[in-house]
Amino acid sequence: MATVLSELVRTVALDPQATIPVWAALYVRISQDPEGLEKGVRRQINNGIEQLRTAGATHVHIYCDNDISASRHSRKRRDEYWHLLDALEAGQYQIIGVRMEDRMHRQVIELAKFLQICEKAGVTRFVSGMGEFNLADPGQRTTLYIKAALAEAEVEAMRHRQLDAQAEMAKRGQQRRGGWRAFGEPGVNKHVAHKDPEIALQIALQERIHIREAAADIVAGRSLGGIAREWEAKGIATPNGKVFKNNVIRRLLISPRMIGMREYQGSLYGDGSYAILERHVWEQVRTILTDPRRLSQGRGKPTPYLMTGVLYCGLCGTRMRTEIKPVGKRPGGPRIRYYRCKKEVGSPACGKFHCSAEPLEKLLVSVLFEAVESPDFYELGSPDHNPAQELYEQLVRLNALRERIEDKVAREVISEKAGQRNVAEVDREIEQVKSKLALIDANRVKIHMPRNLREVWDDFSIDRKRAIMAAVFERILVYPQQPGPFDPHRVVIEKWRA
Repeated sequence: MATVLSELVRTVALDPQATIPVWAALYVRISQDPEGLEKGVRRQINNGIEQLRTAGATHVHIYCDNDISASRHSRKRRDEYWHLLDALEAGQYQIIGVRMEDRMHRQVIELAKFLQICEKAGVTRFVSGMGEFNLADPGQRTTLYIKAALAEAEVEAMRHRQLDAQAEMAKRGQQRRGGWRAFGEPGVNKHVAHKDPEIALQIALQERIHIREAAADIVAGRSLGGIAREWEAKGIATPNGKVFKNNVIRRLLISPRMIGMREYQGSLYGDGSYAILERHVWEQVRTILTDPRRLSQGRGKPTPYLMTGVLYCGLCGTRMRTEIKPVGKRPGGPRIRYYRCKKEVGSPACGKFHCSAEPLEKLLVSVLFEAVESPDFYELGSPDHNPAQELYEQLVRLNALRERIEDKVAREVISEKAGQRNVAEVDREIEQVKSKLALIDANRVKIHMPRNLREVWDDFSIDRKRAIMAAVFERILVYPQQPGPFDPHRVVIEKWRA
């Protein structure tokens, strides 16, 4: 008998010569199939088909939801179950078959909807391993309701046991089991990077390199959007084959898994084994990416402008806006980028001029190179003059102190009230350190600026270049150009950050 679901053999003719065909739908399901071998659902199919043959079915169509729970807590949709309901409403079947009732329903509310659809479609025969039910009989419908309620209660009890087990694992620092493999890990069961363990390990190690590079880029001032675009261009995808988005990369980099630990109810557990990032690097990345001033809006489009946010109109002092204008009227022709003092309703902007972006940016990049190549530019970046590094080290110490206090409370060395008071005090110090770090974002970018900036500039992404420019220049005044060649004297650097 053909039951190879992966090859889409879904319809079985039990009596193809029957003069009056009796169509039956067989629904099979199993909650977990870690290896994806379909053994459980195949057994259900073989037994279910024999049940339906005995019930008089001549043709059976199989609906299979493999590796999907019927619990209300399941995050996977039972697509095949809903396809079955659609077919029932269309009047395609006279008999419904399951191996056991709880394979189809573990929620009373779903059973009620199913019975309502069967009543409208005129389907009264429901066959299971426990016998045949007459859905037109109120007493037999009540029996099904009772079985569904018991199955739902069993699921809830099982869920609480699983939550307790997960909590115990978390406190031992063990990573969560189940679901798709984590990026940077070889994976287990059917969710592996490759069937060959050696190849899977090599894939995971390469992914860890990508994670470390991304963390270094964030510390150096690069945006999540820039990293997401680079990973997409290189074909670096999530373990389930999707494109990395800003928020996904953010969750990845701030996860305690990066330092070989696990967070549970606000505390970190684990010994740091199998860490991907060093603790102090992760602390820097986490502080940067959890800064409330950052806006996380998915994978935004990259702006082609280098000096966004630092150019001001020299006539009225209003921040200049960006725009792109086509050359000529031919569709698809060349376009020119501008910085414009744009007058709008309620805006103090004078709106009297615009400036071509290309010569202006070229001028300011050359000024940047000259500044970077000056002898005293990197003084702040030396180990003795790096306030950011000192603050990050202080943050690590404070977080460690917080964990020790919580550990003392757990071991009843100090009272819970005293522990809460001490933790609150440490949390205040942590917030003060984070506030200081927020004030030196520009210095952070400067510290990680390469000394051979002129040589590597063209290799940088636009968001990395923009971060560097914003770390050096704070306010630049642009005045209207006179007719003729671009005049650099109409550009005044009013305020430097560096």
